[in-house]
Amino acid sequence: MNDNASNERIKRVGLFDSGVGGLSILRFLEKQAAALGVPVKFVYFADTARCPYGNRSSEEIRRFVEEIVSFLDSSCVDRIVMACNTSAAVAAHRAREISSVPVHDLIFPTAKFVANKYKRVGVVATSTTCQKRAFSSAITQVNPDCRVIEIPAPDLVPLVESGKLEGPEVEATIKKYVEQLETFNADSLIFGCTHFPFLEAAFKKLIPNISFVDPAVHLSMELLGSNSSSAETKAPSNLNFKKNVYFTTGSADAFSTAAEHCLALTAGTLSESICGMALEQIESFQLKPIPEITKTGSHSVLLDSSVSTHIPSAAPSSF
Repeated sequence: MNDNASNERIKRVGLFDSGVGGLSILRFLEKQAAALGVPVKFVYFADTARCPYGNRSSEEIRRFVEEIVSFLDSSCVDRIVMACNTSAAVAAHRAREISSVPVHDLIFPTAKFVANKYKRVGVVATSTTCQKRAFSSAITQVNPDCRVIEIPAPDLVPLVESGKLEGPEVEATIKKYVEQLETFNADSLIFGCTHFPFLEAAFKKLIPNISFVDPAVHLSMELLGSNSSSAETKAPSNLNFKKNVYFTTGSADAFSTAAEHCLALTAGTLSESICGMALEQIESFQLKPIPEITKTGSHSVLLDSSVSTHIPSAAPSSF
């Protein structure tokens, strides 16, 4: 979507990830939408009860994608973003098969950008994304002369999920990946897992002389259009993240804490916007309407009875 008339029709975007990683995508889309004056709201689904996806089988990931896409597709969204490259590497085709709205992933928009700009591209991603050669295949389709190394980094997702984004432990963990990038003589680095942009400062400290590629920038160009730099130069400083709805299959309190830390929000900012979803509900949710939700304290839980084809009443009234 590259013209403003089309962008105006995008009112609600659904994103999903295994945990908080996809918030790096939501964060950039929020900035870009604000810079463009496009009134987009978001439904974010975090499958934290089954996180991480990186070492799951393809069959498991494909089933998770079917469940979550079915859920979001019934949530009155205009677009779905696979804010999880592991899911996209395994099941992007399946997601598009079952969704009634356009489904976007981050892999090909990023590949188009780097293929003709860089010569030796490093990718840090989950084990599954690397095994599928998702980025290298997409990049070499555009430019066969581009060299790509995909480095599995399974121990980085738990760091981000626990809110550890900088410091000695983080630097010690990523050092071995930096050494591989240096040996390869990489001129650029793609954050091939959406959790990893939250570790950008730590990576830059250890390997400052290469270009860092955040796939969110290139997805934003595809989804919202305009110049990607406008998000940094024109977006207001105070973004209203609490206007969105956030679903999690794990602890709502734990997700709230981690999400607020990743988004640099004051504690409690998202507490009224997060809906806890029972894992057995999403496991049985394939091409079905959304079960009704009721409030319990500051968060929400799903009930077994009553269904609705709209965003649940427990969601913020502003949504």
